Amino acid sequence: MARLLPLLLFFAVAVLLSMFGQRESSRARDPRAYRPKARSRPGAADTDRSAGVPFVMRRAEFAGLRDAYSGEPLDPSRAIVRCESCGVLYHAESANVLARENAGRCAGCGRQRFRAVVVDAG
Repeated sequence: MARLLPLLLFFAVAVLLSMFGQRESSRARDPRAYRPKARSRPGAADTDRSAGVPFVMRRAEFAGLRDAYSGEPLDPSRAIVRCESCGVLYHAESANVLARENAGRCAGCGRQRFRAVVVDAG
C-alpha cells in the first residue's frame, strides 16, 4: 500500500492541474492582445498573378521611410524595389547588394521576390 500512495497522489494532482488548465483556456481572448499569424507556406505566393507588375506608390508616401538595408531615407527619384512578401522597401542598389551578398533574400522575411516600385506624382 505504501508504494501505491505516491502514485495515487501523483494522479490526483495531475487531474486537478488538468481541470484548472481547462478552466483557464475557456476564458474569452482579449482582442487587444497581439497574436502573430503563421507564415504562409513558401510556395503559396508563387502563384501570384501580379508578378512582374510594378507596385505604385505616391511620392508623399515616402516621407519618413528608410531603406531596409542601408537605413538611409528613401529617395523617390532613385529606383526602388519592394519585397512582395513583407512589403519592405529598398533602393535598387541595396537590392543589388542583397543579391550578391545574401543570395537575393529580403532582409525582413528571407524571401526572394522583389517588385519594382513606380512613383506616382500625386
